[in-house]
Amino acid sequence: MKYFKFILIIILRLIILIAAGGYFLSKFYGDEIKNRIIGELNKQLTIKIDVEKVDFSPYTFLQNFPNVSVDLYNVTAFSNSKCDKKYFTINTDTLLVTGKLSLQFSITDIWKENYELTHIIAEKGRLNLFIDAKGNGNYEFWKSDTSQTGGNIEIKIKDLKIKDMALTYIDLYNDINIKSFTEFISLQGNFGSEKYLLVVETGMFTRHLTVGKVKYIKNHNVEIQVDMSVDKDLYAFKEGSLKIAGLRFDLTGTIKADKEPALDLVIKGDELDIPAFVSVMPPQYLKYTENYRNTGDLFFETTIQGKVSNKRYPHINTVFGIKNGTIFKKDSDVELTNVVIDGNFSNGASNCISSSELHFTKFSADMRDSKLSGEFSITNFEKPYIKLMGDVNFDLSELSCLFRLDTIEILTGRLTGNINFNGKINNLEKLTSEDFRNAQTQGDVKLQEVSFKLIGNEYLYHNLSGTISFRNNDLQLDNIHFDISDQEFNINGLLKNFLNYLFLDNQTVSIEGYFNCPSLDLPKLLSKDERGNTSSEIPEIVLPDNINLNVAMSIDKFQWQKFVASNVKGSLLYHNKQLVINDMNLKTMGGLVRANIEIEQQPDKNIFIRTTTETENIDITKLFYSFDNFGQEFIIDKHLKGRVTSSIYFSSLWSNTLVPYENEIYAESELEISNGELINFEPMMELSKFIEVEELKHVRFSTLKNTILIKDRLISIPQMDINSSAINISASGIHSFENEYSYKVKALVSELLARKAKRDNKDNNSFGTVEDDGLGRTNIYLLITGKGEDCKISYDKKKIKEVIKDDYQNEKNELKTILKEEFGWFKNDSSLIKKKQEKEKEQEEKKKQPYKLVWDE
Repeated sequence: MKYFKFILIIILRLIILIAAGGYFLSKFYGDEIKNRIIGELNKQLTIKIDVEKVDFSPYTFLQNFPNVSVDLYNVTAFSNSKCDKKYFTINTDTLLVTGKLSLQFSITDIWKENYELTHIIAEKGRLNLFIDAKGNGNYEFWKSDTSQTGGNIEIKIKDLKIKDMALTYIDLYNDINIKSFTEFISLQGNFGSEKYLLVVETGMFTRHLTVGKVKYIKNHNVEIQVDMSVDKDLYAFKEGSLKIAGLRFDLTGTIKADKEPALDLVIKGDELDIPAFVSVMPPQYLKYTENYRNTGDLFFETTIQGKVSNKRYPHINTVFGIKNGTIFKKDSDVELTNVVIDGNFSNGASNCISSSELHFTKFSADMRDSKLSGEFSITNFEKPYIKLMGDVNFDLSELSCLFRLDTIEILTGRLTGNINFNGKINNLEKLTSEDFRNAQTQGDVKLQEVSFKLIGNEYLYHNLSGTISFRNNDLQLDNIHFDISDQEFNINGLLKNFLNYLFLDNQTVSIEGYFNCPSLDLPKLLSKDERGNTSSEIPEIVLPDNINLNVAMSIDKFQWQKFVASNVKGSLLYHNKQLVINDMNLKTMGGLVRANIEIEQQPDKNIFIRTTTETENIDITKLFYSFDNFGQEFIIDKHLKGRVTSSIYFSSLWSNTLVPYENEIYAESELEISNGELINFEPMMELSKFIEVEELKHVRFSTLKNTILIKDRLISIPQMDINSSAINISASGIHSFENEYSYKVKALVSELLARKAKRDNKDNNSFGTVEDDGLGRTNIYLLITGKGEDCKISYDKKKIKEVIKDDYQNEKNELKTILKEEFGWFKNDSSLIKKKQEKEKEQEEKKKQPYKLVWDE
């Protein structure tokens, strides 16, 4: 305690002594010191300074002992005239505005009368440093040659401090802009020497630091602690650290001060917090990460080399890595975990954004039920070019959440494989159809239970599985299976130019391969409303004009309304709205069909159909049922039985909702009906006056052959012989699409009479059997006409007259012959002479022919 009191007394005495000395200096030398320093400064300064108050008080001696200071209050220093203000858009008149400027010197300088200003302190104000487009600054305020001034003041600054000062630095020559608020700047060194050690310590809040168009720092605290050696204008960093937003970076290298400063720096960081690091990235790069939240440990090493100016940017190269990282997309619940990255960044040969490159030489991450790994790179950040080589095992629903694909509405399932992608991306945040369209892709992926729906497309594709190989815009499909509208499809083949077709207008896809469908219900497939619900109405069909097909097809079961076929095989060719099905074979309606089909959609959207078809052993009942009795009700499926073999040429015109234009239907059919049956056919009942009703209810007939023509809405049936169980007749006729008909029937009178006799008197055979007299005059001609069920049978009087006329002429000629032969009458009758000549010629021909033997079987 005794020694403590002793020390305390000594300290108090020293303070009193210093205070007394300060008072003494202020009292006796204060005005002299102020006048001398201010006077000498006015001689050596090149700029105008306004000072409101100059003070030399004893308190400065006490505060700065062994130095004393002259304090200038409310100082305004104006810019020099070398800096041309016409280049600036703001007022550049003021260099410095400060509330207090302290100029310090040693107490011994008072008696030497030669003042050396070693310490300068500026507090509370603003400092504006401007450099115009020619490289001239506004801060050169000291005369370079002071020998003529005769002054006794020298500036040998060893310590410069700036406190609570707003700093603006605008360098138009080098295109650098800094705006910050400085809490303190401390510069210590022998600034008057050419070589010295400089210690720099700063703490400031930087609103922005911009070089060119790139903002490198925005609204961050910056701390600098550097020891450097100074050799004229060369600054070498021996030991230094830089802190931005709490991130510490080690700094080494050199800076050569010039109009175009030359940098050769190395900046290192280790175990840096990723969110903090991302926050200090230039805003131009931040837009690519603003929708993501990142965590993990980052390490990097950056080199900065080259000159800095308004036309030059230094070369930047960075090697970096991430461990234990996560990437979380803000507008979704998708999160990448266990992120590991090794990579590098360079601003490229031109040292700008457009030449910048970012490479992930190693990349791996997990995403809930997905995994990915590979390599990734971006070049040209103005128009990014992406290269991606990756192995993926993706849950596609997670992928669609991570990247908002603008062409896909629904996407689920699993994708595994490898993918290579090279192409320009307009926006890294949103992949678009144009990005895929312009890219080069390669890879092999396996799909499992994938479902997807394209925007604007009404179909939902689901249960998609198989292997797809990407080759740029082409897709190779191997064992692809998918369902549409509960219908299964299997495909193997090549889709050329598929991605361009999928994402770009006016593009054509060419499809080659093999197609199989176990069961195809075409109306069900086509009839979808916008919500994907089945509809009873057939929508307008518009055949695409940008698809080419060359596909072998196999359909196990095909259905179009009532028409059902199995084992359908053939080849499909499609081009320019024209579909051709060649060599199609199918089983249907109990028989076989072979056909070639041509379907063409015309410019007016109508659909032209042309077919050549051969049928074999088709069930005629099923034929009429399958085609809705061909739109008529006169004779329908329940009236018919039998088997049809035919050769048919058919052409027709339909609307794009599959409504036929009946005037444009043309068909020519050579057909053969075997084992035919006509059942409960109402027009046949009209023959009941001649034939038993029971026989007419179910008429069986043997083979029937004919050529039927359909044209101008009329079905024309040439004469044909029908040998049936009820009656043997010859018949012909026409039948219109309005169900109006006219049939001509020829039957033997003897057969009709015989049947009538049996009907009228089954037990009375006194008249015996009526037979043909052999003269050919026992035929009856009937005319069957009507519309729908309104049927009428009458005698064909016109035909009877024609037959009677022919018979009369024949009988007349026969009578003339008899009279000539017996009595020599009608010798000059030319008709008889001609007939005799023909008969003689016929006999001569027979004599020349050898005999023929005909055996009865």
